[in-house]
Amino acid sequence: MEQIELDLTELIEEGKTDSISGRTFGQGYAKKVKLLENIDKGLSFKVVIPPSKIKAINDSFIKGFFSNVFEKYKKKEKVKQFFTFETDDFYKSLIEKNLSILDSIYNV
Repeated sequence: MEQIELDLTELIEEGKTDSISGRTFGQGYAKKVKLLENIDKGLSFKVVIPPSKIKAINDSFIKGFFSNVFEKYKKKEKVKQFFTFETDDFYKSLIEKNLSILDSIYNV
């Protein structure tokens, strides 16, 4: 499966901000990178989060970023097959927590 790399440092301005937040911002970024459209084409994503540059990612951004994918695919395990994460354990855990929350929301 071909992978598209998403380096989240493009979402910050060095010297001005080192955090990423906002559900609407996450949804907008997902649209910008054509997340759902590329998944539907059989592509996957490698999400790069360098902890040395990005100091915080708000839960709302993560939920916004993944919301349309969950709306279509419903299950966390199905959604996870489209993504790999190049980052430290803290961010991997944060993403996993938010994917579990979305899984609960979309599977009531």
